[in-house]
Amino acid sequence: MTEPKRISDALIGVIYDDDNPIIKYLIEKIHYDSGVTILSNTISSPVYNKLVTLLGQEQEDVLYIEVGQVTSREFFFEPFAG
Repeated sequence: MTEPKRISDALIGVIYDDDNPIIKYLIEKIHYDSGVTILSNTISSPVYNKLVTLLGQEQEDVLYIEVGQVTSREFFFEPFAG
């Protein structure tokens, strides 16, 4: 079982009744101190501030989940440096 599936299964009964309608997962592991930029124009100010605070405290792991309607069917692929 993949990590996205495990996460979506764990949210059954908490966020939604069934995970079958989920059509898009985006998972990204970031290291906040590596120069990554988190844009605040896509999430609310309180959520953005909390996220930056958690990352600034050098938390071992931070899991941010956004659930909502898909507003765009665009997909972006960026270069992978791995």
